[in-house]
Amino acid sequence: MPERVRLGLVTLRNEHEVLKPVDLPGIYIVKHYSKRQSFEDVVQASNVQKLYEAVRGRVITIDGVLDEVERGAIKGLRLTSYTSWKKRYEIENILIVLCALGLATAEKQGRGFAFWVHQKEAAATKQR
Repeated sequence: MPERVRLGLVTLRNEHEVLKPVDLPGIYIVKHYSKRQSFEDVVQASNVQKLYEAVRGRVITIDGVLDEVERGAIKGLRLTSYTSWKKRYEIENILIVLCALGLATAEKQGRGFAFWVHQKEAAATKQR
């Protein structure tokens, strides 16, 4: 297995571990843990950057971002899914990476989560 650097652990409903493969600079791995199993999803670093640039300084929800994506308001974000429920998971994974990088914070709000996307990039994050 290729070497991976652990960037952080983000807890929403379940735990999500964010990893950065050493030999693949253009991706992040989001590993999801539930009570019985774990899954790994690949998140493109370019999508993380595009979403951050589009929403920084704002409080957002996954559905709010999905609405903006479907309206074409977020330029350059390339999601691989065609159905809206799968797009939600892709957007959630991008937001989880932003939290692990210290660029956003998640807080439970009703049945979902709100994400506070910080205005300024952390100096350490620019080097990743």
